[in-house]
Amino acid sequence: ASFDDQTGTVSGLPQESDVGQYADITISVSDGELSASLSPFAIDVQTSQVQTGSLTLRWTAPSTRTDGSNLLLEDIDGYCIYLGDASDNLQMEVDLGDGLADSYTVSDLPVGNYFVAITAYDQDGGHSGYSNIIEVSVSN
Repeated sequence: ASFDDQTGTVSGLPQESDVGQYADITISVSDGELSASLSPFAIDVQTSQVQTGSLTLRWTAPSTRTDGSNLLLEDIDGYCIYLGDASDNLQMEVDLGDGLADSYTVSDLPVGNYFVAITAYDQDGGHSGYSNIIEVSVSN
């Protein structure tokens, strides 16, 4: 936790390992000569109840490579799905090593909005560019 000495606000974001009850917490202040303390208090840190949902994506396999040459379905080795909280921050990646896949469900996503893009990759490991980036909403 942090203490703001200008506003008197105690704040912080506990981790899962911080769950529990904390008693006899005292906040004191001193100017070197005088001191003062708040009455002891307790904090009960609980787990958050994050609501989750799922997102099902469907796509059509590309038929051309990024250079415009033909791409046969049997040349596709897999797909990567990218998700993030902004179109320029697709930090989550799901690698599907299945070139025949045309859909995938991402489960246990916290409720909210996501930006999504998909790439295909071939047997030589060459990746396509991102598909069009779309924004989707996940609800439970």
